[in-house]
Amino acid sequence: MNIDFLLDTKSALGEGPVWNYKMQTLFWVDILGKKIYSWKPDTKTFNFWNTGEFVGFVIFTKEESMLAGYKSGLHKLTLLENNEIIAERIDCIDQDGVSVRFNDGCLDKNGGVWACTMDMDNRHNLGKYYYYNTDMTRKVVLEGYVVANGPAISPDNKILYTVETSGNTMIRKGVYRSVLDEGGNVSDTRLLIDWAGLNSSPDGLITDKIGNLWVGEFGGNRLRCFNDDGLIIREIPLPAWNVTKCAFEGANENILFVTSARIGVDGNLMKRFPFTGGLLSITGLI
Repeated sequence: MNIDFLLDTKSALGEGPVWNYKMQTLFWVDILGKKIYSWKPDTKTFNFWNTGEFVGFVIFTKEESMLAGYKSGLHKLTLLENNEIIAERIDCIDQDGVSVRFNDGCLDKNGGVWACTMDMDNRHNLGKYYYYNTDMTRKVVLEGYVVANGPAISPDNKILYTVETSGNTMIRKGVYRSVLDEGGNVSDTRLLIDWAGLNSSPDGLITDKIGNLWVGEFGGNRLRCFNDDGLIIREIPLPAWNVTKCAFEGANENILFVTSARIGVDGNLMKRFPFTGGLLSITGLI
């Protein structure tokens, strides 16, 4: 296994890597830096765009439209050559208060959009999971989270995985499993991975092609892989702190990209984990 440092973006909160198959390009965000990044591996081309507000995630629909979860709501984006963006608002989600923002999102196999919110003050259980069907009609499917993360869908589109990063009296810190139907309804939500025994927090979450879960570690330097029963398969220590989320390149899943965050990282931690805030790649996993 090889770990390579690809880009030093110095991201305050690097998050949400997603691979675009058509463009053969990786996209991710710096939430607090209000930027969207791209990296095209075959030409080693890096680019960025300014969002003007906090941006939790970007995803691509089946029609290759780019959607982004801004603080204020869901937007359709057009990326311009001058590092600026045309953003068309689809939905508004921050009516609950100034501290509510989108945090993460994903697309299911039917083209539905799953997205979650969080309380930026990290105190109140304002976080929700939303489902947008293909006509962008929204409904709340889960709520009561402080910092909702993930979400991720199983390869067969039958299981929704969600994360409570902070933990509260209603929902413990960990990864949750819910049964999912074709209409975007969830049931039988239960704790799958209990994070109580670790001195860190679960962050971004993805599933691979065989259904394993890959979970980032905020307040730590490890990327962990679990099977769909919640049992640990492997643990990868990285030269970066606040490991936020990962994404595979292509259908073969032979390259894994990883993002991280510099927020709250002092000089001593930076010396120990010098790749913090940049983009890493991991090869040789298979």
